[in-house]
Amino acid sequence: MTFDELYAQARANWEPLYDSRTTHVLIGTATCGRAAGSLAVLDAFRHGIEGLTNPVRISEVGCMGMCSYEPLVIILKPGDFAVCYHHVTPQLVPQLIEGYVKGDDPCLDLALGTVAGGGSEAVYIPELERFNHETRLLLRNCGYNSPLDIDHYIACGGYRGLDKSLHVKPAAIIKEVEKSGLRGRGGAGFPTATKWKLCARARNKTKYVICNADEGDPGAFMDRVLLESDPHAVIEGMSIAGYSVGAHRGFIYVREEYPLAIDRLKTALEQSRQKGLLGRNILDSGFDFDIEIVKGAGAFVSGEETAMIAAIEGSEVPTGTTLNTLINDIGGGVRNSKQFKGVQIGGPSGGCLPESLLDTPIDFDSLKEAGAIMGSGGVIVMDEDNCMVDTAKFFIDFSQRESCGKCTQCRIGTFQMLGILEDITKGNGSPDGLDNLKDLAEDIKSASLCGLGRMAPNPVLTTLRYFRDEYEAHVVEKRCPARVCKDLTAYYILPDKCERGCDHCVLACPAEAIFSDEKGLKIVDQAKCTKCSSCELVCPAEYNAVVRLSPVSLVPGDRRTRPETASKESK
Repeated sequence: MTFDELYAQARANWEPLYDSRTTHVLIGTATCGRAAGSLAVLDAFRHGIEGLTNPVRISEVGCMGMCSYEPLVIILKPGDFAVCYHHVTPQLVPQLIEGYVKGDDPCLDLALGTVAGGGSEAVYIPELERFNHETRLLLRNCGYNSPLDIDHYIACGGYRGLDKSLHVKPAAIIKEVEKSGLRGRGGAGFPTATKWKLCARARNKTKYVICNADEGDPGAFMDRVLLESDPHAVIEGMSIAGYSVGAHRGFIYVREEYPLAIDRLKTALEQSRQKGLLGRNILDSGFDFDIEIVKGAGAFVSGEETAMIAAIEGSEVPTGTTLNTLINDIGGGVRNSKQFKGVQIGGPSGGCLPESLLDTPIDFDSLKEAGAIMGSGGVIVMDEDNCMVDTAKFFIDFSQRESCGKCTQCRIGTFQMLGILEDITKGNGSPDGLDNLKDLAEDIKSASLCGLGRMAPNPVLTTLRYFRDEYEAHVVEKRCPARVCKDLTAYYILPDKCERGCDHCVLACPAEAIFSDEKGLKIVDQAKCTKCSSCELVCPAEYNAVVRLSPVSLVPGDRRTRPETASKESK
């Protein structure tokens, strides 16, 4: 079927919106509208029009970008002006039906203003000053077009751009994009045409078009609005991009916490395939292109494109694969040739396993026996620079905050565990405290009412079980082997590596704790040092003179660290 035929069908389906005796009621049911109660308003309208003799059509639309006015309702009456109503409640619906759906009273006391535009023109409300300053491009259809009906998008001119693109050469499209000056909306503002050119020039390569609608993307909020309110615009744009660069497959990476966006996008994709606007031989052009949804975990880091691509690709392995295979063979091992220390698996309530258990199969029973869980499937690899006591404290802090407080064991127990761990990381722990920590963890695990409390002690129990030597170093020797815990760490500047004419560390220190002695050597005043690590960060790589040590090596009463110890402990 040609696009002109699709357009004619769509106009016939939606002709009443433009010129007929049918009254149209458009109700905003995007996330913002639903949060304000628009679904109850939708039900009230559906029940309220039952039995009416004059035809009424109710459609769900998206967000107009005026969330503070939700729920919003637009009533378009044939031969009359369209009116937008704000803060509509189910109780107000009968008044609107009697007044303007059935009668001639527009109920202007409930109105936000009249609605102009639509079709090929962006919708606006002339009574609102903001619309005199807005130029709506991406959001031009939002709040007016129905995201659930592809015919409404086509009737308003949608997919005509794709049809035109399929009748010209891809290079001509890229040239038009270049002339437009279109740029990415991220911080770099990278020219869109440059990306398309580079991708189009790649030969003998499988190409993909990826849309990032996860929270890590700077425009993620607008992405959600588009997917909920005008998903076909995203699909059409990706299809044009695919044709232009020679890609036949696309991915939309959207966070799983946007269920409405995902549902509406699924509907739009299926409708596009049914109309021949997606899939094989689009509009009889010979061009194949389809789009797949990938649910993201809401990771901010996925705003960076390589991280997003890695998230889309996954590392999905069969149950029973060993940790060693996953981490070293598939994941590439520990970065920067660091020494592997442990792996935390299963999410915040998972366990921390040592190198000796890397051959453990990733399955429910094997991990449970080792003290961990499958959980969310998350895997965190830790190396020599990670402190296992600090790691346990981090996860217990999370569980303590997440506790609902219903049962005493979880509410008070996790709080007490967190306190003990904080004392240990500050050098105030005791050997008896380690025994108390283990007993407390076992009590919480056995007596809590729900899974959160029963699994919260896992990080503590596994680190005590497999990394007890680190706990004892904190408690007995008052040092942090990984040099992570601030109260058990001191900064020292190696005299044989320090460039005497360089003042990077002096200028960067916010506490003015670094000074030069009579020979020009830089010294850290331990009494002033706040352990902020600024000196370590700014020290030029060619010198690498700043090191972190355990304060046990300090000479009593001295303001510096012993050089002979520094040479042994320095990284």
